[in-house]
Amino acid sequence: MIIAYCLADQLEDLQFSVHGIEASGEEALKAVALKKPDLAIVDVTLRGELDGVATDIELRRRFDVPSILASGAGGKALTERAKEAHPIAILTKPFTLEDLQAALTGFAGSART
Repeated sequence: MIIAYCLADQLEDLQFSVHGIEASGEEALKAVALKKPDLAIVDVTLRGELDGVATDIELRRRFDVPSILASGAGGKALTERAKEAHPIAILTKPFTLEDLQAALTGFAGSART
């Protein structure tokens, strides 16, 4: 969770509003239902029944919320599985502020189309 709070600070420094940090996929889905964010950044290794990819798929299916996936383990297997969720970007940890900005630029570009 420490990394999530650091990420929230970075997002706020970039003038984005952070509406919550959730530890499990189930909690994330409940929060999104209430708060209706424009974008979700989802860690692949969430606690609970739903991992990050499954949560990401549900976010898109139920709420049409686009996402950025974050993972400590990149690679072909994750990339193949993540395709089901259609994330805007996949950030492999550790990622830099520049990596985050590039992913967010992808979000801004997709929001315009």
